[in-house]
Amino acid sequence: MDFDTVAKDWDVNPKMIERANILANQLKEYFNFDNNTMTAFEFGSGTGLLSYHLRDSFKSITLADSSEGMVNVLKAKIANENITNLHPVLIDMPKNNLSIDKIDFVFTFMALHHVIEIDKLLKNFNSMLNDNGYICIGSAQVTLKLPTSACLRGSIIEVVTYNANAFGWTITQSVGQKIQYGDVATTSGAGGSLTSISVLGGDSVKLLCTDDNTNFVALSSIGDITVT
Repeated sequence: MDFDTVAKDWDVNPKMIERANILANQLKEYFNFDNNTMTAFEFGSGTGLLSYHLRDSFKSITLADSSEGMVNVLKAKIANENITNLHPVLIDMPKNNLSIDKIDFVFTFMALHHVIEIDKLLKNFNSMLNDNGYICIGSAQVTLKLPTSACLRGSIIEVVTYNANAFGWTITQSVGQKIQYGDVATTSGAGGSLTSISVLGGDSVKLLCTDDNTNFVALSSIGDITVT
């Protein structure tokens, strides 16, 4: 798809409007945002449909996209409505070279399937976050790899499925990593994983890092999750 070409009509697409509105409302219900202090970053923001719904929840939001047409439409909306806390930037998505100040929340909506090096991007996301920050990925199905850097002992990783029509998720590992899940543990290294297998979605897990970048333990979980 040529996003520069479709950008001018993106905001009249009822499906995209509905999806952004649903996700924004779910995020507001789940998280206790503070618009006096909290900052956010949206990756693959397009014309900013999602951040537009969340603009009153954050002190500021940086919106990044690789489509100049999308970013120009977003800039025009911001100027027309005199919005002061949305800040669009044009990026080279294949390179995923992001230079963003420390933030509290990263979110991306229907964008990761356009990314070649997802592992590199997720590491970049993790490095941006303040302590106790969050990463939210809005996608039909997600594969996440545990961070191998900047994940210190005491860090929390939480994966939550909001939409009952979602297709689940998988958390994979790198060399030397392991997850203790109740009485069982994943296979050490790249062969180990946790996978959500619920047909109707709703599965979640909260992981605590017990050794820098290597060992994790499940503090709580909901739904059908397999350990390999």
